[in-house]
Amino acid sequence: MDWARHLIPALRAAGVTISTDLHDWDGDNPHHLDFALGADLVFVSGVQLADGAASRILAEGVASRVVVTNGGEGADLHTRDGVTHRDAVDPGAPVVDTNGAGDAFAAAFLSAWLSGAGDDACLDRAVIAGAFACTAPVGAGAFIDRATLAARI
Repeated sequence: MDWARHLIPALRAAGVTISTDLHDWDGDNPHHLDFALGADLVFVSGVQLADGAASRILAEGVASRVVVTNGGEGADLHTRDGVTHRDAVDPGAPVVDTNGAGDAFAAAFLSAWLSGAGDDACLDRAVIAGAFACTAPVGAGAFIDRATLAARI
């Protein structure tokens, strides 16, 4: 949201962790740039993303992690140390609706990250949660609970 960009400097000054989901960014549109360069963790879909956009975010911004999701191809975690890929996982049931998969992915990643998990564990939880969200119509019932997530790890 455009109004939120004006909060980024105050949040940075307060020392809080900022994450952003730029799901449809192409890597060039300036509307998203403040968010991409001002957040600690950046989530973005790889569908329209220009080559080199994740590297640009890491080089020019404050992010320590840029996560590029690629649907059925999995996800890539970009850090200053390199790229870690995680394949998509079997959702365990037929795919019904992919809406909400990215939100489930980001929520699981952030939940693990904020609890102190390492990058591999964050990615593992995220791909499981994203896949699970595809097995039901978008809505509260499409999101995996902690017990089911733990059982699938």
